[in-house]
Amino acid sequence: MSGLAQDLRFALRQLRKSPGFTAVAVITLALGIGANTTIFSWLRSLVFDSFPGAAQPDRIVAIEHTAPDGHPLTTSYLDFRDFRDNLKLLENVTAYRGYVFSVGDAPSSERVWGEVASGGVFDMFGIKPEAGRFFSAEESNDAQNSHDVVVISHGFWKSHYHSDPSAVGSTLRVNRTPLTIIGVAPEAFHGTHAGLDFEFWIPLTMYGQLTHTGKWILEDRNARYFMLLARLAPGATIDRARDEVRSLASRMSEVDADADRGIGAVVLPEWESHFGTQAALLT
Repeated sequence: MSGLAQDLRFALRQLRKSPGFTAVAVITLALGIGANTTIFSWLRSLVFDSFPGAAQPDRIVAIEHTAPDGHPLTTSYLDFRDFRDNLKLLENVTAYRGYVFSVGDAPSSERVWGEVASGGVFDMFGIKPEAGRFFSAEESNDAQNSHDVVVISHGFWKSHYHSDPSAVGSTLRVNRTPLTIIGVAPEAFHGTHAGLDFEFWIPLTMYGQLTHTGKWILEDRNARYFMLLARLAPGATIDRARDEVRSLASRMSEVDADADRGIGAVVLPEWESHFGTQAALLT
């Protein structure tokens, strides 16, 4: 112990002699500790708190298609509809995809991360709006380019509208498409990708208008552009849901053989999904 005390006294004397070095050392240590803490908190959120603000987040699962060789595949809009309309053990099946959108009018437009998502997305997470409302039943149907509405994040509401309730009902121009703001998501909610912050959500059926690709992508079963989440129905287990999804995928591979021959499907805990942010931790 006496040797350790002598070493500490010597180190302190040296640090006092070199205040500049001492300051750099302290700042470096502080930055290192702060960065490590931030990274650890972010990684922890990916695994243990994927969807802050969601009701019973452990009941949220991913549905993925699988190629004949077992390779994971994303999903077409038509296949999503089959899952949405026929599964009983999974509720609020949701298709989604994130993009960087151009928001506002040139030359003052900005690049903002947002998502296109099917109508049941907010019900699937079990959240309530901070202001306004979420997508209505009509806005959740399959009519393309007919639902020019948007739900903004709490952060976007605060930074762009100063949390003014009158933002609801105003117009937000996204990729040159005017959309009516109908609601504000709760502060804790950030979207479908764990660890990322999205600023708004637009009905997926606006995909063709927003991307200027027309209607064909949502009408082609080979266009596998989307990812799927769903909520286990009350009393359902993930094993039973897997069996139901596997059986439905088998029927789809026969009925829609031109696109789905040999294509299967699996149900996974969200953190095991091959397409979320957390997938980087599994590779």
